[in-house]
Formats: sequence, structure tokens, C-alpha cells
Amino acid sequence: MRMEYSFDMAKIEKILARIIPPLTDLIMDGLKGNPELKVEEPSLPIPTPSITPISFEREVPSPSYPGQTKEDYCLECLERHYLKALGLLEEAERFSLSKGEITPEARQRIELALKEAVTAEEDLGTMVRDKELARMLDEIKVKYRDWRKWLWSERLLSTQKDIGKLREAIDGMRRLVELTRKAMEYYHSKYGKCNYCEALAKELSEKFGVEESEALEAIYGMASENKERIRESAEKLKRMGAFEYTMKRVKEMLMELEGGKK
Repeated sequence: MRMEYSFDMAKIEKILARIIPPLTDLIMDGLKGNPELKVEEPSLPIPTPSITPISFEREVPSPSYPGQTKEDYCLECLERHYLKALGLLEEAERFSLSKGEITPEARQRIELALKEAVTAEEDLGTMVRDKELARMLDEIKVKYRDWRKWLWSERLLSTQKDIGKLREAIDGMRRLVELTRKAMEYYHSKYGKCNYCEALAKELSEKFGVEESEALEAIYGMASENKERIRESAEKLKRMGAFEYTMKRVKEMLMELEGGKK
């Protein structure tokens, strides 16, 4: 029976296809000491997609969804901090309009906006393996530092009273929000979420009595190009008693996707 989901077929096929090729050249090397683990060669010829691997943080502090990567978590937090800073700066402008200059109350909001932006520095320090995403984050870093230094040089936290300068600060923060969203759009268009992987994780949870989030993490781990991560995920699926079933279902899903192209 064909599963009906709304998905980007090419994107999902890339994720699923990454799970199969490593079985012979990577997983077997790491599991030779486990005679019970038998892995069949996939009967369906699947080309290994040429895409930049993504890193996967084992523990994302408060994921928005099971299996969320550290890159996606970083971008989500970054956008949240910058949007809050933008809102505070716009509030500062509203406080100043009636007086025609930057008021003490407005300056308090400017300071809060700066604190919010500084908090985002930790997210900008996230290590990523996708070169284009790393380049985009570096661009955001540069723009943020320029904005912060400009804010200080224009004395917006102390003596500056010109509302025009406050509006420049707002424009600068708005550009940071836009750059962050472009990075998010790039990341989501390239990696996205795999609905078939999520469906499989739910199957494993129901069939083997395991946590759905743990199963999903292991499935995404099998799609990694990091050898250690693949081995850890294979071992986790084996402990769940779900390794062979997972491989069988992934091959079935790939065949289904292949069939859908005809």
C-alpha cells in the first residue's frame, strides 16, 4: 500500500538513499564483532547522492521536533533572538515619536535589543559542515558585528537623541532577520524533514515499543556520512531489535519512490 504524504520526493530520496550505501563499506567494518547482525546487499541499484553531509548534534537542548539537527535548532534560535531585538527597537521608536527624540524609556528598549542580539552570538558559533550554510552564517556574523559596533559608535545607548539613527538601527536589525531567513530557506530546501523517515520511526515505535524520537534519531543517523555516527545508529537499532526491519522498510520505501517516477 502506498503511503500518502505531502513531500519533496527528490529530497526524501536523498535522505533514504544515504542509509543504504554505507551498509557494506562502513557499517560492516564497525560491526564485524557482532555475528548475529546480518546485512543483505540492496537489490535496488541506488546511486549515492553527491550532497554536502550535515552534522548531527546528539543532544539538542529543547528540540522543536524529534530528530531536529543542531543546524536547524541554531537557525531557529537565531531568528527568534533577532525578531525579538527588532520588536524592541520598533517599540523604542514608538516611545520616541511623541517627544521627537530618543527618550530614556526608548533607550531601555535599545539596551534590551542589544542584549537579545548578543545572546544570539552563541548560535552563530555553531559548527556546521555544509559549506554554503557556513558561508551564510559567517556573513550574518560580519553584519551583526558591524551593527553592534555602529550602535556603540553612534552612542545609541548613551547620548544619541536623533530618531533617524534609531531607524538606521532598526533597518540594520531587519537586514539580519532577512539574512537569517535566507539561511533557513537554503537549509530547509536542501535537507528538510523526511516524512517517510518520520512514518518509519512511528512504525518502529509501535512494532518494537521504542520511543519514536529515539527511533527517528537513529534513522537520521544512518543517513549521516559520519562513520562513527552510522555505527552508533546501527548499534542502537540493533539493540531495539529493529535493524533488519528498518533496512527492509527503507528499501521498500525507495522502491516505492522509484515506482512513483514511472
